[in-house]
Amino acid sequence: MGSEMNALMENPWPLALGLAAVGLLIVAASSRGGSQRMLLSGWVLILSAAGLVFVASKSITAGEQARETVTRLVTAVAACDLSTARRIFAAEATLQYGPGGTSYGRMEIDRGLDSLSSTNRIESNEIVDLNYTTVDDDAALVELACRTTTAAASFAISTRWQFDLTRQPDGSMAITRVCFVSVGGQTPSRGVF
Repeated sequence: MGSEMNALMENPWPLALGLAAVGLLIVAASSRGGSQRMLLSGWVLILSAAGLVFVASKSITAGEQARETVTRLVTAVAACDLSTARRIFAAEATLQYGPGGTSYGRMEIDRGLDSLSSTNRIESNEIVDLNYTTVDDDAALVELACRTTTAAASFAISTRWQFDLTRQPDGSMAITRVCFVSVGGQTPSRGVF
């Protein structure tokens, strides 16, 4: 699918509502003495709108699949289900502390995940913002903001993250890059996660 088609499948409502509105206007106008052809055209537009919404509801774009993958990651780390969390990352995944920061390999990600069972154990976690962008059929970007309370801190801290995900040979999406954008509004230092 092209980027326009992905955008349409992720949000069919503007086009569908436009088609339906024009179709209803044509049907209403044809009921006041219009031709059968005009009436048929109106119904074709209305049915096209319904078909568009139906097809869009049955398709899952890379961005939507990536959003679900990141949501699964958040659920897994909050539950300290580290084996599930590890499977969500690609073997070659990298971690950056702050945009443009140095990239660290998978060992740094695993070290950070291990800290969730001790120092950084999550007491509560709330997703406050989650946005996704489909790059193409096999890649997506996800931006995440959370409010998290850990065992080390008795108050909630805001964190922001960016994830790059790519489709794997089995059809799943895996995280290939994670950027820990901020913690408490500041660029995090290495080892915070």
